[in-house]
Amino acid sequence: MGRSVDQKQMVQAIKDLSVNLIHCVNKDADEKFKKEIAWEDDYDSRIKALSEIISYTSEKEAGKNNFSTIYTNYRRLDIWKDLYSDENDFKKEFKEASKAINDTTKAYTRYCNWSKVFVRLPLGSYLSCNVPNSYWRLIKSENFDKMMEEWDK
Repeated sequence: MGRSVDQKQMVQAIKDLSVNLIHCVNKDADEKFKKEIAWEDDYDSRIKALSEIISYTSEKEAGKNNFSTIYTNYRRLDIWKDLYSDENDFKKEFKEASKAINDTTKAYTRYCNWSKVFVRLPLGSYLSCNVPNSYWRLIKSENFDKMMEEWDK
């Protein structure tokens, strides 16, 4: 295992996104992803689709520092989440999909933290994000929550 990153460094890297990505709008790419995703009525088909996406939010499948693939798949999960009428159903199926691929990387925590930040940034800016993927799960919740409160001021 590598050396652990200081919490302050993680917070600052995520906070810096508000400045670094302010002009990184890519509506076309985002619209393309929205057109690629459609609701699956069959439960097993939904779990399979979610599992495939979740697998590419981890460096194990996406490749080390392959931020474009990782963050594109986080955005795909956002689009999927919007298709659910109940967010709790999404969470339940997300966790089932993670289990189906034996993902033990706290994928749901990573996704939720990422999503809370990127809803505040320009559409498509996730394609230019270079924050290490591990920060989304390693940042302490109290630090993350405080950062989000400050961001919203």
